[in-house]
Amino acid sequence: IAFKVVALGDVPDGTLVTVMAGNDENYSAELRNATAAMKNQVARFNDLRFVGRSGRGMVGF
Repeated sequence: IAFKVVALGDVPDGTLVTVMAGNDENYSAELRNATAAMKNQVARFNDLRFVGRSGRGMVGF
């Protein structure tokens, strides 16, 4: 399943879109395949994944 970004306004085809993610501890996580091109107002990210620690689970009790 691809992650999609849908533009509500006019965005030309071929415009590069970059997504970013983060949380309270890591405001800018490193992502792989975080850039996609717009086509028909939709940017599809087929293999979007976090690199390194995902931040899941408890660290130190």
